[in-house]
This record gives sequence, structure tokens and C-alpha cells, in this order.
Amino acid sequence: MKIFEIALSAVLGATLGVALTYFVLDSRMSRMEERLAVVSPVASIDFLSIANNAPPEGLSDRVMKQKLDSLREKAESLSQQGFIVLRHEQLYSVPEGLVIRDTSGE
Repeated sequence: MKIFEIALSAVLGATLGVALTYFVLDSRMSRMEERLAVVSPVASIDFLSIANNAPPEGLSDRVMKQKLDSLREKAESLSQQGFIVLRHEQLYSVPEGLVIRDTSGE
């Protein structure tokens, strides 16, 4: 009879532990999801990257306009996806993965 009581206590204890852990973690996850729904993602557009990648002789007006339009389209696309898009020149520090730059060297 002692073994049955010990096994029953272990099973009940484990079940109670799992249930309590679920309820505690579920409420924490719900609060985290609510907070994430309020916080908007942020990206930075680096317009100076066009000048940094330009050849020494400079860019023609047509190419400069194409590059500016390309970065503006990327910014608008990110904005439509829910991002807040900021000019890189106005920021003090940004993680590298959040910066959109002109990467084509013409």
C-alpha cells in the first residue's frame, strides 16, 4: 500500500506542478504578446550611402534620382509593413541589421 501512495503522490505532484507552471507562463506570455503588439519595429534609411558608394567622378542626375527613388520605395514598403522609418543621419546609434543602405556601386 505504501508504494501505491508514493506513486500517487508523485503523479499528483507532477500534474499539479505542470498545471501551475502552465498558468504562470501563460499569463506571462500573454502580457509579452500584448506588449509586442504595442511596440512598433524601427528601421533606418541611410541616404548618405549613395554618396559613399558613388565613384570618384560622381553620379549622373538620372542615376542619383534612381537610387534616391529606390531607397524611398524601400522606406515606403517598410512603412506599409508597420515599421517606423527614420533617417539614419538623425540617429546616434542603430544596430547594423536595422539600417537600409544603397549597396549598388555604379
